[in-house]
Amino acid sequence: MVSPCCNCPFVDTQLIANNCNAGFALFMSLVEMLILSRCDIADPCGRLGVDAATNPPEDEYDFIVVGAGVAGPVVASRLSEARLDGGLPWSVLLLEAGPEEPTATQIPAYAVVGVGTYVDWNYTTVEQKNACLSTGGICHWPRGKMVAGTGGMQGMMYTRGNKRLYDSWGIEGWTYKDILPYFKRSENNLNKNLLDDGYHGFAGPLKVGQFSSHPLLSEVLLEAGRELGYYTQDVNGKNQTGFAIAQMMSAHGLRSSTPRAYLRPHKDRTNLRVAINAHVTKVLFENQRAVGVEYEDSHGKMKRVSAKKEVVLSAGAVGSPQLLLLSGVGPREHLEEMGIPVVLDSPGVGKNLHNHVSVGVGFSINESSYQTLNLEAVKMYTEEQKGPMASTGLTQNTAFLLSKFAERDYPDLQVFFDGYLAACSKTGQISECSGGEIENCGRRSIFARPTNILTESKGYLQLRSSNPHDYPFIEPQYLSVEKDVDVLVEGIKIILNLTNTEAMSRWDFKLDQKVAEGCENEEFASDAYWRCVVRRYTGPENHQGGTVKMGRDDDPEAVLDSMLRVRGLENLRVVDASVFPRMPNSNPIATIIMTAERVLGTCLAPNLDFATCIYLQLIANITASYLKLSDTSKYPRDTTDVLDEYDFIVVGAGSAGSVLANRLTERQDWKVLLVEAGDDPPATSEVPFLHQFLQNTEADWAFRTEPQEHACGAMVSRICRWPRGKMLGGTSSANDMLYLRGNKKDYDRWSEEGNHGWSYEDLLPYFKKSEKLQVSYIDNNTYHGREGPLTINYFKAIPEQLVSVIVDAIQEIGGFNFDSNGQKQSGFTLLQGLVEGGRRLSTATAFLAPIKNRKNLHVLKKALATKVLFENKKAVGLQYIKDGVMFQVRARKEVILSAGAVNTPKLLMLSGIGPADHLQDLGIPIVKDSPVGYNLQDHILVLAPTIRFYFEEDPKMPRRKKICETERGLRYKWNEMVQFPASMYFTASQYHIARSERWSGIGGRPLTGFISSKYGDETIDYPDLRLQLLDFEHGDVDYTKRFAQNMGLKEEAMDSIFGSLVVHDFMILSPTLMRPKSRGRITLKSKEPTVPPIIQPNYLSEKEDRDILLEGIKFAINFTIGTKAMDKLQTCLFMDNYPACDYPFGSDEYWHCIIEHFSVPSHNPSGTAKMGPDTDKGSVVDSRLRVKGVDSLRVADASIMPNIVTGNTDVATIMIGEKAADLIKQDYPAKN
Repeated sequence: MVSPCCNCPFVDTQLIANNCNAGFALFMSLVEMLILSRCDIADPCGRLGVDAATNPPEDEYDFIVVGAGVAGPVVASRLSEARLDGGLPWSVLLLEAGPEEPTATQIPAYAVVGVGTYVDWNYTTVEQKNACLSTGGICHWPRGKMVAGTGGMQGMMYTRGNKRLYDSWGIEGWTYKDILPYFKRSENNLNKNLLDDGYHGFAGPLKVGQFSSHPLLSEVLLEAGRELGYYTQDVNGKNQTGFAIAQMMSAHGLRSSTPRAYLRPHKDRTNLRVAINAHVTKVLFENQRAVGVEYEDSHGKMKRVSAKKEVVLSAGAVGSPQLLLLSGVGPREHLEEMGIPVVLDSPGVGKNLHNHVSVGVGFSINESSYQTLNLEAVKMYTEEQKGPMASTGLTQNTAFLLSKFAERDYPDLQVFFDGYLAACSKTGQISECSGGEIENCGRRSIFARPTNILTESKGYLQLRSSNPHDYPFIEPQYLSVEKDVDVLVEGIKIILNLTNTEAMSRWDFKLDQKVAEGCENEEFASDAYWRCVVRRYTGPENHQGGTVKMGRDDDPEAVLDSMLRVRGLENLRVVDASVFPRMPNSNPIATIIMTAERVLGTCLAPNLDFATCIYLQLIANITASYLKLSDTSKYPRDTTDVLDEYDFIVVGAGSAGSVLANRLTERQDWKVLLVEAGDDPPATSEVPFLHQFLQNTEADWAFRTEPQEHACGAMVSRICRWPRGKMLGGTSSANDMLYLRGNKKDYDRWSEEGNHGWSYEDLLPYFKKSEKLQVSYIDNNTYHGREGPLTINYFKAIPEQLVSVIVDAIQEIGGFNFDSNGQKQSGFTLLQGLVEGGRRLSTATAFLAPIKNRKNLHVLKKALATKVLFENKKAVGLQYIKDGVMFQVRARKEVILSAGAVNTPKLLMLSGIGPADHLQDLGIPIVKDSPVGYNLQDHILVLAPTIRFYFEEDPKMPRRKKICETERGLRYKWNEMVQFPASMYFTASQYHIARSERWSGIGGRPLTGFISSKYGDETIDYPDLRLQLLDFEHGDVDYTKRFAQNMGLKEEAMDSIFGSLVVHDFMILSPTLMRPKSRGRITLKSKEPTVPPIIQPNYLSEKEDRDILLEGIKFAINFTIGTKAMDKLQTCLFMDNYPACDYPFGSDEYWHCIIEHFSVPSHNPSGTAKMGPDTDKGSVVDSRLRVKGVDSLRVADASIMPNIVTGNTDVATIMIGEKAADLIKQDYPAKN
């Protein structure tokens, strides 16, 4: 029938009347029509499903999700949300073979009304030798063929399974501890007072709670369980074993299906399409990459649709393996037998089939068997959605029990109870009996179904033919392991014991004495009799899974990796019950939902760990939605009308490139194309505190170095991590925002080496040109600008009590420097930052956003530059890839590379400019032999010494010695820290209100100090060390964990440094080498432009560099525990327990070992396209930044620095952009 509500075209189906006996049809049809007429129940305007034949989908989407069952709606909803990186939401197509979910399936009393109807696939198994013998060995498998899938025709029970079950999977990231946040994320539990603390969520989309009514016998069953020693449990909490009135996926008298929870609230999303009656028959591949699907619509027409990013299969434990096999992914021998071309030989597809099995045992109780459904119940439901129709009767009771084979609190039995279901009635009279008679009803029947939930029997699934309409060959091999029968017999005995309790005897609970057909030869109620019953009347539960198993690399049957990606293929995942290595020992629906949340919690970003990603998603939602920080429309749009030719092409929209694009387009007669590999900065980039959380996302190049001999020893494989911004603003959108220009002598040294025009006096006007200083007590206009686009200020969030004490200590040793960017650099200073109003000010915000509407500027985003084009050694254009397609664009005047110290030399070498022998080795035609990639420099710091501190007003902390000797040998586990979840919401709200609190700072780094070691010269204000104060608070999980993981520290290294956070606050006064003598190199790994280069920084390869850091550690120790002011903090030097550094504590050998292991990059790479005079054979560009030996090509970024500056390179790079723009304007003067 067409719904009368909302003028919506939803066509509903009558199922209820057909579910009852023929004599009940008249009354039940009236009941059903009454229900369907209620808009609040039918919700026709909330449905998203549109027939694929009458309204076909578009030709292409970012993601295609196959199957709108339990997992599919979760996947589609999460993918179509606002993106984590702040870009436009992805387009998502959800394809479903069946229709929309009928209203009848939403009513708890009719939970299984769809079974055996047109919304059921109606699978059957092959003949079983050991099970389902009463039906000739054929077991029936109802599986939902509709939006909601089997989630629309099961009992709605919300149970998760046992912790140890998930731990037994043995897959990284899938322990119970790992997945619990995803259960909680999906859940909105309405019964908080009944739950164990810490195990449940209360803000998710899936509403969970007990039904509003239950039969009196429900309480009696709990009482009987207590008599047997079982407690009433939150079976999803601390312990699983026990009896319960279950939590159900239901609210307001309706089923909480995943379409209702995840899709209907977002029916207005224009980027989400749900196509129904679309039977997917094949996944389409190109070069082992999934590129789309083929489907058949309701008119029998075959159609194709493409996926730009991924195809996600959520077709279930039968549909997903069947579709993989039909698409050529599976065991080679089987595919060849079916005549299907092999795309991938994957032996595990269809294997590992698991299912729970049950057996029904009948009882009766001393109560008249009146119909639970009557006119009063119908009235109560239609008016209030309460009463018997709003529940599943006795089926809401369950028990998790232990057979004699089970381990403690690891149940192998779940018992379901059936009875009191308000499903059918002939007249609606209160006196009507269950058979339709009036009065004189017999005893009420009750059934108990013990279910083996840790089955050991496994089966398999294969194709019958290559025809997608032929149902697969399903061989579950039920009860082929004898123990599975033994467990069920044990379950029956436990139920029989239950009937002998005092509570049950009051109801005269009696076993049905009718002998089961086929078991007449066995003694009634003997073990042999029950074994016969189990095999003849086997009840396969609708809990199938495991047929597209995920697993470790060493598992030959593992089809998927831990990210649920199909091994050996690209852009194809599976997300449903088929991925489970072993079925959870409970109803699987909650676990399927968790799995979908879990894989979407990775943001589909392979570099992110799961815990970090869920945290990132949360803070992204807060920053983008709640705080309403970032409006991506403020940036120039991604041009779709690229011209054939521009005056200038700038490659890289980072710190220098954004400046160049702004300054060059001041000339209205110049057309400029700015090419950027990334996209707009995500909303999170604007929050200072969250800068650590941008690493290893889509906004980060996430480079890695080669293993280091003298540094990064505590990092995994001795590899240092190199984050670089991949977005508008480049690294200025991702770094720590510090405004440190460097020392005057840095730039004078450049000039003295032959780079005329690059002295400090020459460059100061460019620093000032971009600067807008807002620090009130710095009024020296000689060194500062106040009208530029870059706002400079102090960070709002600083630990004031700690800073106050440290400032006093600074005064003890020689005074405070209020402005390290002014007349003098040496000394300690409060950090200035590129912040405005508590928000980051990147070059994208400062230089690009204000000119987003300039008609002579085109910005090309997500476009990877692959080669500079030359004609007769003149740069004439650029080759780039966008959306997988190669393009070329020409430059009338110049190509300018501002791609950074890694990507600029990479692009030069890919273009034929670089060391001739290296280019020849890679088969790259040589345009110019040039020392590109050499002279690589970077600052490096040491995460030492660790100083614990306590404030005197803390009465719990006794006075400590200068060295925390009592702690030597203690081992803390840093991940045992107690997290304070409310703190994030508090700081978010404070940030929202006043741009204050923690998020407006950069995480415990309020001060820095520039000092000279004995290798420097204190008399000339040219410090060679910078001391960075890193402050870590006790229990600070979120920031500290991210800080440690970003560096790639091994677990034992994390314990060594951060383990003390379990019980203490601490700080590290970290020495940083500012002018390293060690030099590295960047080379190509391949001539393929998408392959990252080889980065060999050779950190600390020069002994003097290591010695200078040792001097820095000694200064830091003396400062933190040797000054009177620091006594106020009761500081003591923590003796790190790092196994590799087993030397006398405090000796030079000990600290040299710490330097080798805990030295980490400061992320200021530079020098790889060195500027120098013609006499400098190591130089690549001249003092006007023109690439030597070719025409019309310049470099303007940190790679041109002859020597790294004594400060953060970002500020100097912005200055280079300003200077380069002026040089270009001078070389191309305006005609008038």
